[in-house]
Amino acid sequence: MEPLLSLSFSYSTTLYPFPPLRPLPRRSPATPTTSNTRTPFRVTLKSTLTPIPLTPSPLNLSLTFLRPLQSGTTTSHVGLTLALSPASSTPCIMLTLHFRRATQKLSVPLLVTNLYGLEDTLARGISTWTALLGATVAGLVGWEFLVSRPWRELESKVERRRNRYWIRQRMVRKRKEAEAALALLQPIAERKSHEEQAEDGLVILSATYGVHSSSSPFPPLDNQQLGRERKGKERVIDVTVPLQALVSNHQLALQRAQRRTEIEGVWDPVPGRRKELWVVYEFGRVMHAVKVRDGEGCVMPNRGHVVV
Repeated sequence: MEPLLSLSFSYSTTLYPFPPLRPLPRRSPATPTTSNTRTPFRVTLKSTLTPIPLTPSPLNLSLTFLRPLQSGTTTSHVGLTLALSPASSTPCIMLTLHFRRATQKLSVPLLVTNLYGLEDTLARGISTWTALLGATVAGLVGWEFLVSRPWRELESKVERRRNRYWIRQRMVRKRKEAEAALALLQPIAERKSHEEQAEDGLVILSATYGVHSSSSPFPPLDNQQLGRERKGKERVIDVTVPLQALVSNHQLALQRAQRRTEIEGVWDPVPGRRKELWVVYEFGRVMHAVKVRDGEGCVMPNRGHVVV
């Protein structure tokens, strides 16, 4: 049956390609620049509404691209058209190649796909892809929660245990080296302590390094109290001897960039934690106290360290 009414809509526009990424070389005014001119192409969207009695209203769509063969010419064009024609005698999607030169026109139609049985094909395709997608998602979820995540947790536990083992081994080695250095520094520290006391100089009364749980370095920690704090939450070591051995000309300077473990006789009691150095000293028969964090410098004596 012939169609009762046909409605057509056409929209055309001219587009230009993007400008070149590289800057064009400079040319004199007399030099033609047609080779650098951007050639436009024309895009046409055409739709046709053709109501047929007793059938749904089909809609024919076509999209056309036309481009001149040379810039500035309007007689020669090349392009293509992609058309969807469900209302024709053979519902299909067509791709047509165009070549126009003056009044001559050459068109080569190519069949992309046939729309007969499209609903059944789409239904089978959707069901197949849905099943594949569901199986893929289920497999990925199962792999993540049943295999990958438990394996990563096991690797993490093994890695933590390995790191703790090597840290303990390193602490034992550093502690032995520090104890050996303390045996050599002990007579030097005692000699400097006597010299500083005789001249009312800098005498280190107590020095601890580590993670302190209390808020005050007083009273000075003795060996028994220090041992109890090592077994408890507080992990500190006694560094009185190494600091006293560093005293020179009534002064002790700790550089900001110097790591505390670089001092002879000092080792790291709590690796991976931010630690402090607490020092209680006398200078000129006056009590001083100071707290120095890792990464901070300090010069002793200092008036700001006087205990009031």
